[in-house]
Amino acid sequence: MTTFKYIVVGESMIHAREFDYPWEGDQHHHLDMIDHHLDMIAAEAAEYHHDNCDGVHDNWPLMIEIFSMDDESLGVFEVEREFDASFYPTKQ
Repeated sequence: MTTFKYIVVGESMIHAREFDYPWEGDQHHHLDMIDHHLDMIAAEAAEYHHDNCDGVHDNWPLMIEIFSMDDESLGVFEVEREFDASFYPTKQ
């Protein structure tokens, strides 16, 4: 696991949240490889935000900026949230 940080664009770095991404290895030696996975890392950050930080109440899409643990910006991503309504009837 590798730890990254993210903010919702418009927030201060004071509000940066950490999340783990299933990446093996050291960020510093693999930033070129991480670059190919940034979309998935941004999606993981968005899911973490949605599930753990009241992101369910945010107005999506969100602009999310991903950072290394050294506070180096790895990119800004617009992330959409898909809504898949499920309905479960119960006979009364």
